[in-house]
Amino acid sequence: MSDLVFSEGKNDVILLEELHESEDMGPRYDKYVFEDTEVSQTKWLRQQTADDRFDYLYKSEGGDGELIKKFKSHSLVFTKFSMRVLIDLDGGSFQDRIEEFNNKLSEDYGNKVRVDVESRHSNSDLIIAESTLRIEGDENRNLPILAFHESLEDVAGIFDGDSVETRRTKIQRYISNNPSIVSDISDCIYR
Repeated sequence: MSDLVFSEGKNDVILLEELHESEDMGPRYDKYVFEDTEVSQTKWLRQQTADDRFDYLYKSEGGDGELIKKFKSHSLVFTKFSMRVLIDLDGGSFQDRIEEFNNKLSEDYGNKVRVDVESRHSNSDLIIAESTLRIEGDENRNLPILAFHESLEDVAGIFDGDSVETRRTKIQRYISNNPSIVSDISDCIYR
């Protein structure tokens, strides 16, 4: 079974790729960057379901609103994957973001599907929550959530005009300068 990490944007996928390499997780991962591809997400996920070559799938949704929409549509269909979510709080409340997820889920599923936070801890840059995707009449699913208090871009010093290589360099520097924070992120994704 592959681990699928939903994230907001392409910088998040760069972070996930760099963590994958720094943790020496091997070559068995694939990525889907919504902003850079013509292939539909559903088609890509169906291909991944049929192909066990990858242990980790890193997925950029093209922004915050798209992440919730895609999570809502994919979380119940692609049950083969173990899921995680990487989001930015942009200075907002973690609890408000969870309520936003649950409100969007209830639009399609009523009260039959929801995210419940079991426990959480935080460091200077992010909150890490042990959560459960509760599905009435089905097996509940573990759903770890990583939430930057502000954003990855904020903590890594990434600006809109930065080239991809500059972003990658800034993310690599963030990883090497913040070992305890990176350890928290890696523990959540790779355990």
